[in-house]
Amino acid sequence: MPPPPPSLPHLRTLLTTFTTTPPLLSILSTHPPSPLPPPPKTLYILDSSFNPPTLAHLSLCTTALHHDPRAQPGPKRLLLLLAINNADKAPQPAPLEQRLAMMGVFAREVVARMPVGKAEDVSVDVGVTKEPCFHGKARVVEESARYADPVSGAAPEQVLLVGFDTLTRLLDPSYYPPSYTLAPLAPLFARHRVRVTLRVGYGERAEQEAYLGALARGEREGEGGRREWAGRIEGVEGVEGVSSSGVREEVRGGGKGWRGMVTGGVAGWIEEEGLYRG
Repeated sequence: MPPPPPSLPHLRTLLTTFTTTPPLLSILSTHPPSPLPPPPKTLYILDSSFNPPTLAHLSLCTTALHHDPRAQPGPKRLLLLLAINNADKAPQPAPLEQRLAMMGVFAREVVARMPVGKAEDVSVDVGVTKEPCFHGKARVVEESARYADPVSGAAPEQVLLVGFDTLTRLLDPSYYPPSYTLAPLAPLFARHRVRVTLRVGYGERAEQEAYLGALARGEREGEGGRREWAGRIEGVEGVEGVSSSGVREEVRGGGKGWRGMVTGGVAGWIEEEGLYRG
């Protein structure tokens, strides 16, 4: 049975309230909705525009939840995070409330795809943040009482789930004024990890490994990058040929292949709301 559709008016109200109040991070929903899960030891974070969520996003999430040998024991938590102030991308076709609705549908599907006997150990949060850059997002998540250990107050280890293109933006000094060095990333890499999906294609794998190798060899120290950060970045295989922009273009062109790029629930939402057709 498909998940119940989120209320768009309710999401619009939440967004209006969030944008006019001080909090930098707000968790809008959790799946399953009750009981409230305990604070995690490892928090996976997929920060994306979700425009729309795709099978590539699903692969990032499920492979991390299923196959992360470095994860702390205990219940697993995934945060789907949408930044309303994006440091890199211009506004995209689907309104924010539509993307949050698709994130809610997607969150339910992530939980539903957990192996039998494992779903109860996984919860998925849908959240929004005003922070545009990764190091700022990591900081506000660390400061969130929602994820702190109730006894020690310690924040969980964060594992950022990113594509390779996003990794290159993360490690681009031009995003870190006024010094324009990678020094602001030091706290992030001191406490957290990055799982990056490597693109599949002729020559691309070697180029990506060379990019990571340059960091490991200390070749980016002049930019503030530290060689030990390479040990906090793990490359994993991803889904080939699937992207949010590809889905939008296929829908706009009247094709049907886009349905094979998204989950069933997200496909249904796109159809019902008539997204990306204009």
